Amino acid sequence: MLVQAETKEALDNLDAICAVDGIDGVFIGPADLAASMGHLGKPTHPDVQRAIDDAIVRIVKNGKAAGTLTSDLALAQKYLALGCTFVASGIDARLLADACRRVATAFLDDSLRQAAYGRTYAEAGKVFPVTVENTLQLVDIGTPSDGEKEQMWDELRKRAHAIAANVASTLPGKPEPVVVGIDEPEIDEESSSLWHVKVRFNMRCG
Repeated sequence: MLVQAETKEALDNLDAICAVDGIDGVFIGPADLAASMGHLGKPTHPDVQRAIDDAIVRIVKNGKAAGTLTSDLALAQKYLALGCTFVASGIDARLLADACRRVATAFLDDSLRQAAYGRTYAEAGKVFPVTVENTLQLVDIGTPSDGEKEQMWDELRKRAHAIAANVASTLPGKPEPVVVGIDEPEIDEESSSLWHVKVRFNMRCG
């Protein structure tokens, strides 16, 4: 039987928890532990990481299986080196979303559909919409970092330009696609580990 230790109080009583008859292992929940320690949304905070490292060592010392969760492969390797028996490295919501996206792509290439739609406007030099979206798995559970936000926007812009370039490729002279406006993005932050953004770029060729 595995039990979860997700608060500072649980870690303070970790040896007693490990001593309970019938318990085979303890799973450390980094997100809830971080919140319990006053670092909401920051499971990689140094204080939280020190607490997790210490907990893993103590669990193993008590002869129990230690486990935790991280999407950071370097951290996962460190936890395994400390003695973790199991480390969850994938998020179920992300795995499901990726699988659904692959199936949808097999039936409908949205980029080609939008490019075909854009050509009806591009020939007259009018502005046409390009809607792109992407899901990013966060390194830390919580608010995305500035670097993750920049990465997301770079990917969204590249996707929008790729669609617009498809439109421009059929026009005389193959004019360079340009962004003439960006609508307010739709940001889904309901999941603590995923950041989903959908945005409409207003494009024009030439």
